[in-house]
Amino acid sequence: GGGEEEEEDDNDNSDKNEEADSCFEDSRTDLMCRDALAWFMDRFEYPACDCGEGSALKQRERAYCGCDGEDTPKSLQHDDDDDDEDSSDDDDEDDEEDSSDEENQDERDRLRGTEEPFDVIVMDALDPQENVDFADVLYRNAAFLESLYGGLTDDGVLVMQLGMSPYGKNAAEEVTYNENRAAVMDLTSRLGFESMHVYEESRCGFEESWSFLVACKSYDCRNQWYSSEAEIAAEMHRRILPTKSGDPALKYFDGATMKSYQNPTKAWETVYCRRPTDPMPEGCDLYRGLDPRARNFDSRAFEVRESSVQGAGRGTFVKEDVPKGSMIMQDEAVKKVHLGHRSTTLMTGYYEKMEEAEDLFDLYSYFEGYGVEDDNVAYAEYYVDSGSAAFVNHGCNGTSNMGGLTAATGKVKGDPAHARYTNNVRHVDETGLDPASDDLASLVFGKDGDGGSGGSSMVGAFNPFNPVRDRHLPAIGGGYDVATRDIAKGEELFSNYMLYEASVEGLSDAVRELGAQCRGEEVGRVKAEEVEWENEKRADAATVTAAAAAAKVVS
Repeated sequence: GGGEEEEEDDNDNSDKNEEADSCFEDSRTDLMCRDALAWFMDRFEYPACDCGEGSALKQRERAYCGCDGEDTPKSLQHDDDDDDEDSSDDDDEDDEEDSSDEENQDERDRLRGTEEPFDVIVMDALDPQENVDFADVLYRNAAFLESLYGGLTDDGVLVMQLGMSPYGKNAAEEVTYNENRAAVMDLTSRLGFESMHVYEESRCGFEESWSFLVACKSYDCRNQWYSSEAEIAAEMHRRILPTKSGDPALKYFDGATMKSYQNPTKAWETVYCRRPTDPMPEGCDLYRGLDPRARNFDSRAFEVRESSVQGAGRGTFVKEDVPKGSMIMQDEAVKKVHLGHRSTTLMTGYYEKMEEAEDLFDLYSYFEGYGVEDDNVAYAEYYVDSGSAAFVNHGCNGTSNMGGLTAATGKVKGDPAHARYTNNVRHVDETGLDPASDDLASLVFGKDGDGGSGGSSMVGAFNPFNPVRDRHLPAIGGGYDVATRDIAKGEELFSNYMLYEASVEGLSDAVRELGAQCRGEEVGRVKAEEVEWENEKRADAATVTAAAAAAKVVS
């Protein structure tokens, strides 16, 4: 307003080393002025709901299609009753409507497959808060959103503006003027996207901060979303062409800006947790700080000595009675050693390809043996306790007595979160599981992939949009250990290692290894490494002794 500053042209390309001064005139731009809603619905559709064996559908897509008993969305339902209704041959109006529908369907069949799917779709339509009929068409139209999903590549990303950002004092969006935003967020979260993120931007030229949604079809997207500032800066340097003037090509975005987008705001978390659902949304009563009603037993209440499990090496024992539901060593949980996804990828890549880097395998084995694999941030991250909790062993035959605090079923409002958790822990005997079973994840984690214990769960088991989880990722990955039953003084702590796997492949390996260990056929990974190291040390000592003896004989 005011006209004091010259209005900028967002399409001005004149300072960039490009062939045209305007983005519209660039030969790489295919500018179309069309009805975008009709254009996408005519050309793209949701993946075929093939629920049979060998189907290519992902877990979330199967759920959306109703393959496993879930409700099928209205747009994918086929009402066969319409064909059975009585009709009159002389009802010209109905005949004309049927004919028009058939022609439209014929045209859609002709157009389907004529366009390549997109890597990115940006939807900058009218605000979802607008009180007009077309807002319902955009934000409550399952068929349209399905076409957007179908119009993306397997690694595609949907970006959508969500209007004015929420305030922490706002009521649940479902019961306010933000109901369209709540509706589109809910539908988008069920389509099959593996990861969804919201961020706020105050430099849009509006009086208020504006919110945007980024929805990713692949969970690998999180590797990019949670990149470090340095990684983002390096990628920008690699991909963005320099300007003619030498000024930065981007005026408002850099690595530090992206870091500010990575965590949702407190207001988004607050309105999310006010959703009128029973039970409340996942994590709202668990991850927003430690429950003051739960007692924490700090590291002084535990000691490390030889494990009671043969071949397990060291173990962690309690020095006093620990009641069920108590938190365990939260003073140490906040100091965990963290191996991020980028470091994991680099480390495994080096030691697998370079002989000189084979010592990295020992470091990786440390994280594998003592740590917890976690996929909340991205694939293949590890957290290792910095104190005595690192020596907690696996509880064979479902004998675990502690675990990571995660959302549990059967919640009762008003009960402490830790109490609800301890009443819903799954105890699974690994010796009776088949590592090759297709149902392995559901047997270990439960039907929805959440076993009520452990540091992570299978991708696809949780809601892809959860600002609570995304705001508290370090705490979720590194803390919230709780006693799942009364633990008497002198008892050894045991956890369920199967619940610490973040992939189906990792779970299968864990079931095979843990089953063999619990049957006494193998020793644990850390113990095996220590035995190998001791054998190598003895062999080296014997070599030195033999060489010294040979030298003495020669002399």
